[in-house]
Amino acid sequence: MKKLLAILFLSLCFTTPSKGDDIGKFEIEGMSVGDSLLNYFSEEEIKSFRRDDFPGSKKFYQLTIRSSKLNTFDALTNGFKSSDKNYIIYSLGGALQFPNDIDGCLKKKDEIFSEIKELFSKVSKSKSYTRKQDEDTTGESKFHSTDFNFYGGESVRIMCIDFGNKFEQDGYIDNLRVFINSTEYSKWINEEAYK
Repeated sequence: MKKLLAILFLSLCFTTPSKGDDIGKFEIEGMSVGDSLLNYFSEEEIKSFRRDDFPGSKKFYQLTIRSSKLNTFDALTNGFKSSDKNYIIYSLGGALQFPNDIDGCLKKKDEIFSEIKELFSKVSKSKSYTRKQDEDTTGESKFHSTDFNFYGGESVRIMCIDFGNKFEQDGYIDNLRVFINSTEYSKWINEEAYK
């Protein structure tokens, strides 16, 4: 039953290509890296989404998308080039809330990890780690992450964020996040975004 739930979740999140190394064929909410967000939302809707810039480089930015059009995830976090008027997706991410249920989040993360590892063991390497959230000075908030780095430079990250009491009192909710990053975005996020 557990394996069936993991397969069902993955089928809702991703469409796997016939060749496992083509990350542009993955889908979250029907979107893929390389698509234009204009295929899914009007420019007016896009301009209403929350924009976040990064401290080290303005080459890319992220939009947080909350919409009744989303079926599987509570929100999307997509990355775009700052100068691109076509809103081509370079990073595609989905967030699913697990209110007061970090154990449920970690269980779902492990199920997704197992399925991805089984599908892509020959074209990627992975590592798992747990770290404290820098923003939480109490040290209570943590994230549990597994990263897949593809040989072409693309990446997939699955993570659970476990917020501490202070953040939960401020309305933060434990959540699962899945990110699919193009080669260019992966390189930028690791080398420029936070410098």
